[in-house]
Amino acid sequence: MIIRRPPPRKLGLDEPIRHTESHKRPVTRRDFLAQGLAAGMGTVIAPTVFGLFANPKAAMAALSPDLEALRSTCGIEVLGAGKIPFICIDLAGGANMVGSNVLIGGAG
Repeated sequence: MIIRRPPPRKLGLDEPIRHTESHKRPVTRRDFLAQGLAAGMGTVIAPTVFGLFANPKAAMAALSPDLEALRSTCGIEVLGAGKIPFICIDLAGGANMVGSNVLIGGAG
């Protein structure tokens, strides 16, 4: 004879799923800290706080001598106000590589 456990109780339509057998609900401050609240907040807030103390002008990098020579020959100082153009392709929505990887457009 096989002894079977009764199946778990069915949940109602709007009843939350609780994991009572594996862990309890965090209810105190110590429980929140044990669940990883401090590490999560440190991960989110630390780069922002450290960025407040950083000098933004220290992040400007110098070009290598060969690129500096190319920049001076093509007249970027006059036409582009000294800025070097670049293309940034944002693939946050997914990369459709079939036919949309062609740049289309004209001047300006």
